[in-house]
Amino acid sequence: MKKPITPLAHGVIDYTTSAAVAAAPLALGFPAPARRLFGTLAGTYTAVAALTDWSGDR
Repeated sequence: MKKPITPLAHGVIDYTTSAAVAAAPLALGFPAPARRLFGTLAGTYTAVAALTDWSGDR
C-alpha cells in the first residue's frame, strides 16, 4: 500500500505546524496565559517531531 505522504512531507508538516502554533498567539494578540500555553504546546510538538524517526533526505 502506498503511503499518503512522504517522510519528508511529514517532517515539513510537523515543523510548520509547530511554528504556526508558536506564532498564532502573538499574531492574534492572545493574553499572556494563552501565549504561555501555546508556547508549551509548540515546544512539546517540536520535541515529539524531533524524536520521530523521519528522514529528511527522501
